[in-house]
Order: sequence, then C-alpha cells, then structure tokens
Amino acid sequence: MVNTKDVLSLSKSASPLLTVYLSTDQAEASNRKSTPAYLAWLRQQAKALTKNLPPAEMEAFEKQLQRVEKVLREKAAKAKGIVIFAGSGQWKIIPAHWKVTNELYWGKPAVSQLLSVVAESKPYCVVSVDHTGARLFRYELGETTELAKKKFDFDPKQWKTRDY
Repeated sequence: MVNTKDVLSLSKSASPLLTVYLSTDQAEASNRKSTPAYLAWLRQQAKALTKNLPPAEMEAFEKQLQRVEKVLREKAAKAKGIVIFAGSGQWKIIPAHWKVTNELYWGKPAVSQLLSVVAESKPYCVVSVDHTGARLFRYELGETTELAKKKFDFDPKQWKTRDY
C-alpha cells in the first residue's frame, strides 16, 4: 500500500532513477498477448529516451531498464498497473490497483501520479462483527489491512438472570 509518507521518501531518493508507470490491466486484450502492449510500449519509450541521454548515463540507464524488463517478463501482472523505481541503490515495486497512465522517466524520481492518487483516495474503516468478536480493517487504494481484533468475552450466567 502506498501512502503520503512513502511517496515523500521516494521523492527524496538519490538520482538518477528510472521511474516506470505501466498500465498492466489484463482486462485489455493487448496486454494478454505473448508480448504485452505495456512491454512493447516500454521498449519503444526507452529507445526514444536513450537518444537524449548523455553517454555517461547510458550504461546505468540500460542496467536499470534490463532489471525492469526482467521483472515484467518473469512476473505476471496481477494489478491494473505497476509503478517501479529502479536505481543503483533503490528498488521499489508498487502494484497499482487504480488506473495508471504509462510514463517513463530517467533522473529525479517522478512521483506526480502517486501523489495525485494518494491525495484523491480516502481510507475507509470496515468493521466485521460475528458471534465470536469484531475485527477492524483499513481499506485504501484497493488493499485491505487488518488493524485490530477483539474477541467477545461474556459470562452466560450474567444475561440469563431475571430482573423484576
């Protein structure tokens, strides 16, 4: 789950960093092909980006791009999107349960999409109650986290007495 604190810490990460936002939604037919549309888009954008890179940064960029492509090929996408921050001392993968717009950046971490999602999302509290107890959950950005669990503790003799 992503929150404001995580986004701010990512924004302060050391540069250069490869930031990748990809829409990996399997509901789209183009993402179910042998070479998914998001992987083809990534390669195309990376090729265009390398034309403007200084030669000194080319090797570092290629290394991070290969790491990202390897993860995307080996792990099937299970979310609507994925956000990856890849650098020499940084590696963060965030499954996105919201609509992601494809973006690729090299340099400072690009967190604008994450900030807008965090700003727009409201966390909810979900309470589940049954005869054994109650459980509290936090629901935010498509993820559920259990916060607390309380077992009911009662003495049946107390509630079976008559009061006149």
